[in-house]
Amino acid sequence: ADVGDAVDAACELRDSIDSLEAAELLLDAGVRLVCAAFDLRPPFDDPRAAYLLVEAADHRDPITELDAAVSRLAEVDDVAVAVDPVRRAALWRYREEHTLAINTLGTPHKLDITVPIPLLAAFVRDIPEIVSARCPGAVTWLFGHIGDGNLHVNITGVATQDDSADDVVLVHVASIGGSISAEHGIGTAKKRWLHLSRSAAEIDAMRAIKHALDPDNILNPNALLP
Repeated sequence: ADVGDAVDAACELRDSIDSLEAAELLLDAGVRLVCAAFDLRPPFDDPRAAYLLVEAADHRDPITELDAAVSRLAEVDDVAVAVDPVRRAALWRYREEHTLAINTLGTPHKLDITVPIPLLAAFVRDIPEIVSARCPGAVTWLFGHIGDGNLHVNITGVATQDDSADDVVLVHVASIGGSISAEHGIGTAKKRWLHLSRSAAEIDAMRAIKHALDPDNILNPNALLP
């Protein structure tokens, strides 16, 4: 019924299923966008606010174990199961086509962040309003790896060179104890926000190590440390 239910279900499955390989959060708006962009049928006749896509794999078929675990979840309204490659690919398409579907709306701002699991549902609820308050006309699309709080934040309706939406998301993420960069590094795109995740002393230590290994500053100059 909501993201909180998906978080609770994912945590229970993560703790009870040794063969769990993936736990992905999808939202109704994103699934509807994917279906519209690629002419797909929705996964269920009745839409849901949140979808949890999980996959398990083991040396033996884990379907019985997974089925038993899911049946114990009070949060789950409905289930679609894939036990063959074709159906598996069909279910994963609702997740994997998010990026291309969002790109049909224009070039998005793409952020990869992590938030503490207990705060994930609140983040998903609050961040679209926080972004639109700063950038009227912006639309925020959220999906990602619910098992470790890693979310992909895509924002459309904002000019490519306007980083105000990026700023408001990253500042909010840091304020709730999250990470401004989850699967990817800081690089050049996020170095102006490095101070949100690292103290001045930590940045000085990084710079000292960099200088010791690269005194002439010829290895990726200015890629991370200004």
